[in-house]
Amino acid sequence: MNKKRIGLIVVILFLLIGLGSFVFANPNEEEKLKKKGESTEETETVKDNDSQEDDSEEETEEEAEESSNNQSSNNTTTRRGANSNTNNSGTGETDNSYNLALKAVEQAESSFTQDDVTSAEELVNKVTDQNAKTQLENRLDAVKDAINAEKLVTALENKVKSSNNITDMNNAREYRTDEKIENIVSSLKDSTLKTALEKRLETVGKILNDNDSPIITGVDNNSFTNENITLTIEDTNDVTTTATLNGEEIEYTGTFTEEGTYVVTVIDAAYNEATVTFTIDKTAPEITSITQKYEDKQGGRIKVTITTTEEIYGTSINNYGWRKVGENTYENYYYKTKEVTIDATDKAGNSISYTFTVDKTAPVVKSLGIVNIDKYTDEQGKLYAKTGDTVRVLIYFDEKLGTEPTVKLGGKEYTATYREASSKNSSAYYADIKLTEDMNLSDGILTFEVYGYKDEVGNVGKELNQESINNTSYPSVTIDNTIPVLNFSNGLITDGYTVEVTDDNFDYMTVQYYDGRGTQTIDTNTFTLDSEGDNTRYNIKAYDKAGNVSQYRDIYLDNTNPVISGTAINGGEEVSLENNGSYQEVTLNISDGSLKTVSLVKEDGTEEQLATFNDNYTNKKVTFEKEYN
Repeated sequence: MNKKRIGLIVVILFLLIGLGSFVFANPNEEEKLKKKGESTEETETVKDNDSQEDDSEEETEEEAEESSNNQSSNNTTTRRGANSNTNNSGTGETDNSYNLALKAVEQAESSFTQDDVTSAEELVNKVTDQNAKTQLENRLDAVKDAINAEKLVTALENKVKSSNNITDMNNAREYRTDEKIENIVSSLKDSTLKTALEKRLETVGKILNDNDSPIITGVDNNSFTNENITLTIEDTNDVTTTATLNGEEIEYTGTFTEEGTYVVTVIDAAYNEATVTFTIDKTAPEITSITQKYEDKQGGRIKVTITTTEEIYGTSINNYGWRKVGENTYENYYYKTKEVTIDATDKAGNSISYTFTVDKTAPVVKSLGIVNIDKYTDEQGKLYAKTGDTVRVLIYFDEKLGTEPTVKLGGKEYTATYREASSKNSSAYYADIKLTEDMNLSDGILTFEVYGYKDEVGNVGKELNQESINNTSYPSVTIDNTIPVLNFSNGLITDGYTVEVTDDNFDYMTVQYYDGRGTQTIDTNTFTLDSEGDNTRYNIKAYDKAGNVSQYRDIYLDNTNPVISGTAINGGEEVSLENNGSYQEVTLNISDGSLKTVSLVKEDGTEEQLATFNDNYTNKKVTFEKEYN
């Protein structure tokens, strides 16, 4: 080795020892010294290379080996100066591990990745200078704290972001507290990172620190209104708003005009929730039904029940005896006929005015009558009846009844039913009653009773009977079960005769002739037969107003003597046949309409019955012929 190289090495060692002492005394200048050491090493390396070039020709193999050893010693001395320490072992070996560890630490501080931290930790552990190692470990701890803080903040952000409900959000809050994230961030030494993480914590904290429900204004919860509604929502965080109308989800616009029940739900980013329910009702309430019922209490009262489309309120409801007895149903009592007006509103303020009349008046009978409907077209016959006929009791009221009348006639009860076809100007109720033998009805005015009827309210009508009749067209019905009586029996009448009918309710008689004259109707109760007749036949019937008919009667008028005629012969000549005459031969001819017997009276006074005849019920003559010789 030449003297020039030895002198240069001595100078370099001196400088390095001075720098090492400076670093140890000023550890804060480590970074500057590190750079200077690197610069010095680089410079020395250049100088050494130049020197080697100058002396290359003079250098022997031994000198080259010595030069190499000196170069190694020079590099070691440079690293010791950067560490501000003396040799570890005092053997003269330099510590290159610090530079490697330092670079790894700086890389970890730059990348903030765990891989770089792990790599740096491995290199720092190889540093033999304890003071330098501690400093590097402290710097790595700061990086690890920063990485941990960033991981905690990121995890917290993810928990908040992935929350689906208030439980998830509370779990995020607990995580922040349990992990002491805010304290960890505030303890970071890297101010830039600390500031960045604090801003992120502030952003997520805006959500986590929000424990207040959103504020919904514009309508009261569970309220009713007849106006359009516009809602305003206030919250420190973003909100999600949903709305339903009558249970069906609708788009939330903030303004509501359609009728129905709305539920608006607002959930903020912290899952604090607020809900408002309201009903828009622009339709006035209606009274859908009103009923009145008579009650036999307190001298008779009317219970009025109304049913509405919705609940109603108001002075006339609250202060005048109305009681709510069911859903939208109200009752009140009244003790006389009067007009009542109900003024009320629904929950939304829509109003109604309804007027009705309390009916405490019994149904009024406008007309009562009775008629024989088998003969209702007969102006006279409709007023009479007999067993087997059907009579009708007709009752007309001023209103339709709630309970139909009961009619009692002949000991039996019947219902007078509503007849819509006959209810033009009043409500008609008829009871059609067939008269039967078991009623044991006596002749005379037919009696009946009407009772038990009520109007639709329940007011009871007064009892009626035949004396209450006011229908002049149907004033009464007279029962007549007695048949007319004729003053003769079937048979012959030989004298002029007047037929007479006995009946209190005689109507007419018919006379039927059998001689071709037909039938004659006579409206008087007497009839005189012809003045003469030879077995003239009459059939006579008598009718009364109830339709009873007399027994069948046939009369044969015969006030003409039988005619005896014939021819006689005396002395061979025909001579006239005379009474008390004597003849050789006689042909006897007898003719009469009602001939019964022909007898021959002999000279000794005895009679010989020649012929007998049955009653002749024909218009022909009965003849008898016989020859004697």
